Amino acid sequence: DHSKYESMKFSDLSKSDQLEAKFEVIDMLHFFMNYAISIGMTPQEMYNMYMSKNKENRARQERGY
Repeated sequence: DHSKYESMKFSDLSKSDQLEAKFEVIDMLHFFMNYAISIGMTPQEMYNMYMSKNKENRARQERGY
């Protein structure tokens, strides 16, 4: 039954499951950072591009996008 999972919050998970989920996010971040480095992105470029995209996304949200 999927309905119980649709309303589940992160805080409903056990502390162990919360930690495991956080490690999974770190694994994804590690993968993406390695990929960015492999295509020649510098840490400064990653930061600048992230901040630019974040600004654009926030503006879109304000416009109801």
